[in-house]
Amino acid sequence: MDQDQIIEGFLISVGQLIPNTRIRVLDPGVDLPTGAGPSGFSCDDRNARLWFPWREGESPLAFAVERDEVGLTDHERLLLELVPQALGDLAGGTLSLTGLSLRFSGKIGFGDLLVARFLDPTDRRTLNHRISLFSALQDLSFRFYEDKRCSSGFYFTEDVAGFRARVGATNYLFYPFDEPLSFHFGMFEAPASFRYVDGRNSYYVVDADLRLHGIVRLRNPDSYSLVSRLRNQHLKGLVVGMPGNPWVAFVGLREEVYLVVNPDLQLKWSRNHWLLRDRGLIFRVLDRFGLVRDLQELFVSLLFALSEGGIGASILIPDDPGRMPQAIGKIDHTVIGDHLRQMIQRTNIVDLNATNSLLGILGSDGLTTISRDGVILSCGDIIDISEAALLQSQGGGRSQAGIAASFFGLSIKISQNGPLSFYFQGKLLLQY
Repeated sequence: MDQDQIIEGFLISVGQLIPNTRIRVLDPGVDLPTGAGPSGFSCDDRNARLWFPWREGESPLAFAVERDEVGLTDHERLLLELVPQALGDLAGGTLSLTGLSLRFSGKIGFGDLLVARFLDPTDRRTLNHRISLFSALQDLSFRFYEDKRCSSGFYFTEDVAGFRARVGATNYLFYPFDEPLSFHFGMFEAPASFRYVDGRNSYYVVDADLRLHGIVRLRNPDSYSLVSRLRNQHLKGLVVGMPGNPWVAFVGLREEVYLVVNPDLQLKWSRNHWLLRDRGLIFRVLDRFGLVRDLQELFVSLLFALSEGGIGASILIPDDPGRMPQAIGKIDHTVIGDHLRQMIQRTNIVDLNATNSLLGILGSDGLTTISRDGVILSCGDIIDISEAALLQSQGGGRSQAGIAASFFGLSIKISQNGPLSFYFQGKLLLQY
């Protein structure tokens, strides 16, 4: 692997993993700390620098990863700190990927390796095992059976005995096999393997040596709403307070795989790249703009529900409830539409969520304005987008409306294809 390939792989993979960062190639003779060794990592709240050797006798490769507006989270910094080791392994050929049943390009191999390291930074012995598990799910995500997308999942633990001792106190039931079975990449070739263990309410229990010990099933799957599932609340009993560095991996609704480390931290594989989805980043943005902390968990869950459900929306949290964008129209001018808006306005999002009506309201066309204490101030607004036009901004009508609304506070645009975009004063703060 030559230098240009390593640089290209780094820029693409890390750019996907850590969203909305600026990545620069550094001059190791100028930009690194005095006395820096052949590899290393340094960071502050907003920026990180990392460097690593790539060939004996050559200067190290060095990069800066920067995010000016909202900085880097603890999990993002941890992931970046592992980059020199992962890239050094690939560049030096010290890690063999021949045990896998897939052929990896350099870029995809690096992303998979980095994610596997992130799941357990101290255990290199079983890196291939971790990669094999989510690689099998990646392959499954492209398959259909009887016109339905195939899905399944794994619950990984290094301490099966500890898991078995504690699982009875969770919202899951464990059904052990008579004896452990060996994982193999082709295990999902038989339809029963994914139809009976669907990755929604049931998962294979697997250890670090790729032995399958049984199936763990959710006790009362109907008690979890779409919103609670998309905030990973149904998985909380498996990953919070359980021994053995546990995580859950499963196929998503599209060609995607999710790794859930805890309810607020997950990694998403889509379009052959990994993305770190640290909800702490969104909490940081909402806290900065004054959303009441008791509402932040619900609000973030709603954003993810809209995003994962492919439901487009435009939301504004105004700096001043008395100063909002000028509405030049409503999405519905009928009498019933006017009455429904009057009923919705001045209602708190907590009350609307309790009746399972909030997603439908937020996903309706037009701008929904919500106060910092969670009260819906207006909805279904078609607003003047001339401010966005003056900036010569790119994008469709929802993007233009999101930018125009951002001159009145924090504007959030949810695209139908998934991304969350946060704007303020006409500037993109974060795309997630």
